[in-house]
Amino acid sequence: MLCRLRWALCHLLLSAAMLPAVTAAADPLVVRIEEDWEMIVANPAPRAPAPQITTTMSLYGQLAHPRFDFTLNPGGRPAKSSGGLQVRVTQSSAGRPLVRRARTGKPLRQAGETVTWTQVLAVGRGKVTYAIKNGRSQTWGDFGSEDKLSVTIPAPVANLNQYDADLSLLSSGLSGVVLGPPRVHRLSLVEVRAYTPEGLLSRDDSPVVVYER
Repeated sequence: MLCRLRWALCHLLLSAAMLPAVTAAADPLVVRIEEDWEMIVANPAPRAPAPQITTTMSLYGQLAHPRFDFTLNPGGRPAKSSGGLQVRVTQSSAGRPLVRRARTGKPLRQAGETVTWTQVLAVGRGKVTYAIKNGRSQTWGDFGSEDKLSVTIPAPVANLNQYDADLSLLSSGLSGVVLGPPRVHRLSLVEVRAYTPEGLLSRDDSPVVVYER
């Protein structure tokens, strides 16, 4: 089963429920999720641009709005706006997405380079923030240290207990048109961490390969 983090959370909740009533602890409230990702580029095509990679996170155990997407090397019109990094939050099926874009106009061009980053969902004070942190690459250098790749919207939930790492895995991968030789060698979800207001609740550091050629 891929849903190791969700299993761990359910195990904690079940253990608490089995305690005597006088000692039963409150269910732990998850308020922050961090996912560490890694992409190894194979044969980039800067003019396309290719590859394009999109990862997706959700507040729920199913793909529902709001939807949080991070795209590396997106296409654009005009072509000079292609490349770079983009955070996209879609609040409803009929609504216009909120978009934050950084380092536009610089497509991937380094064969064999490794790109790493952390994507974060955090809730608190009636808001949810989606942000990219600790990014590193040859093409874009360090990214995510500023707020260029961060979006905050009103939160439809008070916690992230419904988060499911399986959904991130199943909803992420190559996007756009894939032409020519393999453009990506490997895309992996390296580690997932869940936090309560008091600190780290659980860590799953078993890498899962989402795509490999």
